[in-house]
Amino acid sequence: MHGAAQSEILLEALQEVVTAKKALDQPSAFFCRLLPVCAWTPAEPCRKLVEAAQAAGYPISIKVYPGDHHAFDSDRPVRYVAQRVNANSPTGRGATTGGDRQAWADSINEIDSFFGKNLKQNQK
Repeated sequence: MHGAAQSEILLEALQEVVTAKKALDQPSAFFCRLLPVCAWTPAEPCRKLVEAAQAAGYPISIKVYPGDHHAFDSDRPVRYVAQRVNANSPTGRGATTGGDRQAWADSINEIDSFFGKNLKQNQK
């Protein structure tokens, strides 16, 4: 499952995690989302999740890579496949995927930085 339906399920599941962690009073660095802006997985549901989690006091971040494609964090060539199921496409089909070495390297740095900062804070 991809697209809007998957994004909504992800958003609901992560909101439940935020609620559960808040109820247990155990804030932690539990999520660092890195994603491309693409037709297959739009960023807006994740942005809303980040805003809600930040408002609840959780260390969470998001970085969006405009112009990159789904699977940007890979060495795969960029290609469009018309047969792919894509709930965000007007036709329900078609998506572009493929790697971006610069964005992939940056995403690794972002993750290292996020967990380095937040996990060290929580261990004190």
